[in-house]
Amino acid sequence: LGITGLTLSPTTSTYAAVNVYNSVGTQVGYSTCYTSYTANGGCGINLQNMAAGTYSIVVTPASGATGSFTATLSSDATGTLTSGTAYNLNLTRAGQNGRLTFSGTTGDSVGINIAALVTNPASQTAYVTVLKPDGTYLNAVTVYTTSGGYINLASLPATGTYTVFVDPNYAVTASMQVTVD
Repeated sequence: LGITGLTLSPTTSTYAAVNVYNSVGTQVGYSTCYTSYTANGGCGINLQNMAAGTYSIVVTPASGATGSFTATLSSDATGTLTSGTAYNLNLTRAGQNGRLTFSGTTGDSVGINIAALVTNPASQTAYVTVLKPDGTYLNAVTVYTTSGGYINLASLPATGTYTVFVDPNYAVTASMQVTVD
């Protein structure tokens, strides 16, 4: 879920709490969105394992302020990485993430290279996490538009399908090249 264009009145109010609830009223996501985050003001909330049903988004500006924003709900962009071939990942919607997979074998040495990161607005970052075949955390890096990023996986712990999860900060849109080698 991407929240962009957050403006509040009076302007001394600088943030709003964003809560997401499932159809039975259980909170499934939360973030504090700031008007100063990027040129657009906003934030992103990663919503995992969504079930069918009606969800609610409750935005509460601080100190009784009023305001406006745009909410964008997106599915993750998905793809399969092939060793040595750059994958062009385009995240064109506010709050959209990337979920790329590759096959690995126990003991393999693998590197994940993230290059040519372009964000809108410019000069933002993306957080890239590698998940093991069982879905648990393996490694991560913050990627900068000026330098890219690299994750060295010296010895894969299991045989199976690994996931590279790409999450641009503050619900910005982004494009980049991701290569596994």
